[in-house]
Amino acid sequence: MQARLQKVALVLAAPLISLAVAYLAFAYWQQLAKAQALQAELAQVRQNIFRQEQEVQELKLRLRFYQSPRYLDYVEFVAREALGMARPGDTVIIVTSPPNTPR
Repeated sequence: MQARLQKVALVLAAPLISLAVAYLAFAYWQQLAKAQALQAELAQVRQNIFRQEQEVQELKLRLRFYQSPRYLDYVEFVAREALGMARPGDTVIIVTSPPNTPR
């Protein structure tokens, strides 16, 4: 009788063990797929960070340029010459040509 119970237990245990192994393999495969997806996402995030850090450096260079005295002198020159502007307190002299006189 005990031998028969052992056979029945083996017959019942084998599918359960197979099912457990299949479940563990499937769970492992799912975790592996998630890990690979996360690795790909991490690589993309790192690439975005790298690009944004480059952009920050470029913007810092631009800011330094726009704050430089040479650029401010250029802006003042354009404002005075091209736009006819003056600083408060400056005396503006406008030279006009005399009207055409008949000979």
